[in-house]
Amino acid sequence: MKKTTKALAKIEPKPAEAVAAEKAKAATALQTTASKMVIANQGDFQKGGLFIAELKKERDAIEAKRKEITKPLDDAKAKVMALFKPVIAQLGQAITCVDAKMIEYAAAQEALARKEAEKKAKRFEKTNPQLAEDVRQAAVEEATPQAVGTQILSFWHAECENLQALVQAVAAGKAPLECLQADEVYLNKLARLHQDNAKAPPGVKFVEVRKTGRVGGGGSTNV
Repeated sequence: MKKTTKALAKIEPKPAEAVAAEKAKAATALQTTASKMVIANQGDFQKGGLFIAELKKERDAIEAKRKEITKPLDDAKAKVMALFKPVIAQLGQAITCVDAKMIEYAAAQEALARKEAEKKAKRFEKTNPQLAEDVRQAAVEEATPQAVGTQILSFWHAECENLQALVQAVAAGKAPLECLQADEVYLNKLARLHQDNAKAPPGVKFVEVRKTGRVGGGGSTNV
């Protein structure tokens, strides 16, 4: 029995805290080396490329270890989520169903109230326009149904029906520039394709960002 216990102790994995502390010590040493590195000639450049490969290898190994440690937790969480997700979805569908019916009823009640309020408001339309408007507003507010713990809320959002018209309005100063947002995904695609500012759209500048990267299998590095 003692032999079995000792054998199990030998293969028992290290706690996550111990693994992280061990890797942190190594990472600190590598970071210190990186901060002291000087690239002044071709030899240094080659060493830098090899060192980056070493750093990335260490980073990937640590990430793999992290996933190995967290996998049982992730799997357990996924199983629990799979059990509860359809139940929560069903309740969400039920809420949406009742919510739609309540909104439909409220809209119908408000429409009736507006119709009746319009008749009353016409009596004041010429003599007191503000009173007429108050009558309309009050009628809608009074007609909006109320339920315990629930109220009808209004939210507004914008939908662009004609992008060209919007662009022209911004260009003419009839709409603020904030109405438009640059499509950076498309612009970056153009930058990669042309790599020439002469072909950049007006108001756009193609910028080259350089970084090291491993290429081929011979240990060379491009910048």
